Amino acid sequence: MRAALLITIVAGICMAAFVRPYLGLLGYLWFALLRPDILAWVEDRRLSFIIAVCVLLGSAIRLPAGIWRIWANPISRALVLLQVPIVLSALVAVDPSLSIPPLLLYLRVIIMALLCVVLFETREHLKYMLLVMAGSVGLLGWKYGLYGILAGGVWFAHGYGGMMADNNLLGLGLAMAVPLCWYAAQLVSYRWLKVIFWVMFLHTIAAVVMTLSRAAALGLGAGLFLIWWHSRRKLLVAFLLPLALFPALLLFSTEFVNRLSTLAAPEEEASALSRLVFWKAALKMWQDHPLLGVGFGQANQQELISEYVDPEWLVNVGREYHVLHNTYLQVLVDSGLFAFLIFCALMFGTLWWLGREVARLRVSDPAAVPYPAAIRAALAVFAVASTFHTRERFDFYYFLLMAAAVWYQVRFEVPASAPEASQAETGSVVSGGTATASSQPAPHSSDPFPARPGVGRGSSYEAWRRGR
Repeated sequence: MRAALLITIVAGICMAAFVRPYLGLLGYLWFALLRPDILAWVEDRRLSFIIAVCVLLGSAIRLPAGIWRIWANPISRALVLLQVPIVLSALVAVDPSLSIPPLLLYLRVIIMALLCVVLFETREHLKYMLLVMAGSVGLLGWKYGLYGILAGGVWFAHGYGGMMADNNLLGLGLAMAVPLCWYAAQLVSYRWLKVIFWVMFLHTIAAVVMTLSRAAALGLGAGLFLIWWHSRRKLLVAFLLPLALFPALLLFSTEFVNRLSTLAAPEEEASALSRLVFWKAALKMWQDHPLLGVGFGQANQQELISEYVDPEWLVNVGREYHVLHNTYLQVLVDSGLFAFLIFCALMFGTLWWLGREVARLRVSDPAAVPYPAAIRAALAVFAVASTFHTRERFDFYYFLLMAAAVWYQVRFEVPASAPEASQAETGSVVSGGTATASSQPAPHSSDPFPARPGVGRGSSYEAWRRGR
């Protein structure tokens, strides 16, 4: 029954992809993040791949113009440039046969992420994108959190599946969804939808705590801090956020505090100590392969790690796979210095710019603050947690990056429902009682990345230029 229902839904998404490609892409995001095939026990049907093909075919007519849009956008352009050293590292890897299979899966994620820049053209599209991401992962957080609370506090020692296959990755994905659920409640107008996202927010926090993932806990802290930092009512939010943590900590405080206490003395706990050993080995390995690394995909690094760590110690660790538990070092070792520099510049440059956007919108368009604030807080969770996680192929992260790229395109769009005074300030044209929204900036905008003519602004950009 579950399988039949899921196949019916997937068929509907595929048909929608040919009529409205952006709807098909939203369906792909839903499937990739929620992984309903796991819930329906049909993981071997390749349904995600089928949706991806239908979306690509349905959007084929837009791709020629879309390629220019991708290149004109600084965020998506940086993501494209990142693929150059990554692909080269796989081709010249110590053992290319270990790098090519993960590279092909990774490139599919990148292609679908870049397609967001092509198909999501308005603020409304971006809102749907954020709501789908928040709702998909938030639903998992609701499921896990509610079970944990009703059970009186449990440890989720295993993952969900897919990109969240163990407790650490499950904690990371759920922690990234927490700020998305917070801001999703502000983006919807129906009260019942607001309630749903608030409920997801509360239960997802509880689920993150019960994974006992130290990296996810630190990332969650970063996300909650940015929620507080970007809020106008800081005293109220400072009161509400601890309340959101209270149910999980009431039931699970001893285990959670004991787990986090190992961060103070990592040499005294085996798991934390192994990270320090692998980090030192990673730097030595990179020095032997500085430019293009040992090969994308972690497998070459795992094959070579015994040459840089005492083999007897590896036997005592007792794990089959020895990842570095640090995304930044994993990129450096796997794909070399150039990939590392682009990866860090893309992540931290986007975080910095989104912070500038939040500051700009507080003055010019307060109602739009949830867009960049949600993306920034979720990306900050990943950035902090990546210090203790190896997740350079996490699809959720790349979807968020491209959400930032979509915001770059639509950031000066004026909603059709905006007051006439606001439309006049931004150059809107009112004709026959219908407002035509202009997407140009104010003449003295402090935006550090001004969009190019014809990119994300349409013909109204030239009208603004002439008006100056």
